[in-house]
Amino acid sequence: MAVTRSVRPRRSITRSALRLVGLALVASVAYRRLLLPAQHVASDSAQRGRDIATMANAAAQVRHRTHDTYAHANANANVVVAEKEEKEETEDVVREATPTTSSSEHGHDEISVPNAWSASASTRVARARGTCAPPGEAKARDAGDAVEATPCAHLDALLSKDSLEHGVLIITEGDVNDRIQTARESKAHAVIVAVVNEEERRACDAAGVPSHLPRGADGARNTRGYVTASWVLHRGRAAVLASSKVQFKSNPLLELADDGADVSGTIGGDGHKRARVQGMADPAMGWSQYAQSMVIPLIRSAFVVFRPMRSTLSLVDWLASEDADLDGTDDAFTDEILMPAHDARQRAGVSFRLMNSECFAENGAVASVPDGSTQWDGNTTHENSVIAQTPNFSSAKATVLRKEKCGIVDESTRVGPKPRALRYIADPNGEYPVNCDKFSDLCDVVKRVARNREVVAAVSNKNIFYMLGLFIEGLKKTKIENYIIVALDAETATWCKERDVPYYHRELQSITGTTDNHATSGLKFRILNEFVSTGTSVLLSDVDVVWMQDPFADDPKSSNQRLIYRDADIEGMTDGWDDPSAYGFSWNRQRRLVARNSGLFFVAATHNTQTMMQRLAERMATEKNTWDQTAYNEEQVYLWGQPKHEAYSGVSQRVMNYMCFMNSKYFFRFMRFDEDLYPTHRAASVHVNYHPEKPDRMVSIIAQYWKDEKDAIDVWNWGEGRKGAKECAQRPPDADVLKSIASSPLAQALITKSKAKPGTWSGNAGMVLRADGTLTTPWNTGKWGLLTLARTKNTLFMDFGGAHHILTLTRGEASSGVSETYAFTSRRCTDNNEVHVLFD
Repeated sequence: MAVTRSVRPRRSITRSALRLVGLALVASVAYRRLLLPAQHVASDSAQRGRDIATMANAAAQVRHRTHDTYAHANANANVVVAEKEEKEETEDVVREATPTTSSSEHGHDEISVPNAWSASASTRVARARGTCAPPGEAKARDAGDAVEATPCAHLDALLSKDSLEHGVLIITEGDVNDRIQTARESKAHAVIVAVVNEEERRACDAAGVPSHLPRGADGARNTRGYVTASWVLHRGRAAVLASSKVQFKSNPLLELADDGADVSGTIGGDGHKRARVQGMADPAMGWSQYAQSMVIPLIRSAFVVFRPMRSTLSLVDWLASEDADLDGTDDAFTDEILMPAHDARQRAGVSFRLMNSECFAENGAVASVPDGSTQWDGNTTHENSVIAQTPNFSSAKATVLRKEKCGIVDESTRVGPKPRALRYIADPNGEYPVNCDKFSDLCDVVKRVARNREVVAAVSNKNIFYMLGLFIEGLKKTKIENYIIVALDAETATWCKERDVPYYHRELQSITGTTDNHATSGLKFRILNEFVSTGTSVLLSDVDVVWMQDPFADDPKSSNQRLIYRDADIEGMTDGWDDPSAYGFSWNRQRRLVARNSGLFFVAATHNTQTMMQRLAERMATEKNTWDQTAYNEEQVYLWGQPKHEAYSGVSQRVMNYMCFMNSKYFFRFMRFDEDLYPTHRAASVHVNYHPEKPDRMVSIIAQYWKDEKDAIDVWNWGEGRKGAKECAQRPPDADVLKSIASSPLAQALITKSKAKPGTWSGNAGMVLRADGTLTTPWNTGKWGLLTLARTKNTLFMDFGGAHHILTLTRGEASSGVSETYAFTSRRCTDNNEVHVLFD
């Protein structure tokens, strides 16, 4: 229904009116509080705040009349707002103008709170708080990171001391009448409609609903409410941003609580789309085709809680600024909160928790939250879609083609919110190392080795001495001196001591009790927890890494400049091979990126990192079938608040440039064929993680980059194996294979012998050959046969487990009868690896 109000004639400001101003200055406290509940504003001094409040009160006495009481009496009515009411003369509201404390120049922001709205506080928040607690356990806050609440008259009116509401609800987007209606339907008292111009503000005043209009150019940028959210956060209150498309079924502010995270929200798909590990395959890579990726549902930007923390403030100030380059999609919003920083792209480093999906979801009991728009094209649905696309190297290449090459991007040219300060365990200006009563042996080592409280650390055991030697050779040639080998057994400790290699002897046993690569790798997190507990930051490196630049160098005049940004808790190498795979891409209305490698990453010695390392150490000790790389990515990417993961680390994260900290897929498949980079570009490191021929490829990399052997790496395929392996893997047609088996005395003898007693492959029993050309191995099944060319007489092929092998007879009679023993030497086509095969 339409609501009309009487308009009184304009009163001129006479001497009598000015006397009223003087009288107003000495009016009773009770009367002043009726009009302006808390006579304080956010200013540099309490006295100035009282002066401003007094003047505002006095001006209000002169300029405003008693507010009509229709607004809340008709709270559920459809209010028709009269067009362009006379400015100020018919607006019975109290306004506050205060200077913003934002880093950007907002001028004076203005909030309008109708008197009748303030007076209704006691009736709007009377009922008890609900039970929509988020999953998991709230993490204790660092008080030093919180934004201190400052006196603010009208926010204090909205959020009284006895209010049970959590934060200030800010309604944004959509037509102003839709925003007004949503504000009313929320049933919240601490609610503000974000407006962009005077016309919208007047509409809110006429409807009796609080509003916030930033002054100057900021008003036009307030379409998504970030400027208003920034205004609220700067005053130490939580900002709950909600689109007018959200449908509220009860007061959301009574159902929210501080869950310990900087930002809380809902995700697209709710329980139907969960963050997960998604495998992907590149068949052209052969044995090396598998990669792991992480799938992250989109955070809905339509309903988000921002808490007054310094990291949140940095994020929201950026979103509110004219420099923000978000496209309005949920993808871009999700990137700012969950995806890692890279190169010039900064992230604020906020922590995130998932809201209770029974209360806040697409069909939530408290709020129905819709999905926003997405960058996804609607077509790339297959799990391997990013592999099929033409690689895009533009962002990473633009960085390495600068004169600084792999040196960090200058802070003045970075883009995005300022990263939050790292919460170091040891005071940067205090004692180091710390906690030496618990880790005395480690403290003795880091005191001697660490440089600027940082080390390179590699975990090793007696099984990989040859590869460990290659690793140390690379470190020494690079002149990296602050490295430590973590020796998991006495043999490795002795090996290091004999070679004057710095080491920390720490014997640990994996949950499986084995000492293979994966089992050993899972122990690294317990060791890293010990390092960071002493205040030592660590660049953890597997031993299948060839180092070619010192990542800690900091001489600006040197060609080898600082490579570690040190603006995140975790800074890690990626298994991605181009910009989308390494830095993230849209897929099925979700975000996805290839996993960061758990064999090369830098951990700052912070409290957040320590929590993450403790969590990972616990998981590796109790989850028998969990791969350390899977857990490492999960803890960073999406374990925000699932009930079984109560301990939440909230680490900030950065991914390393894949052209500087290379994985072997990018190095062998793409980089060496890029004329802009090869052969002059020099990476900081190459991790031989994709390929099975680890030590042999390391030898080739060292030969080319440290011994100046031109094109030494060209002996290798970009997939598995050496060049020429294709010819090695060629096989006769199946019909010819069966014919040769049937006519060969050697083949028949092997069939007979293996049936009676399976043969052995490198000492492993279980080799059985059959007349139909199939075979069983100790691991799986495959095919076998004879190579029928004259030059391959007495030569077999056996293919299984994705690998091709050529077997040459070295012992036994091939022409007649059945010999007592048949011995072969098998050569694997991909890397010429040789093993002995025996049928006796």
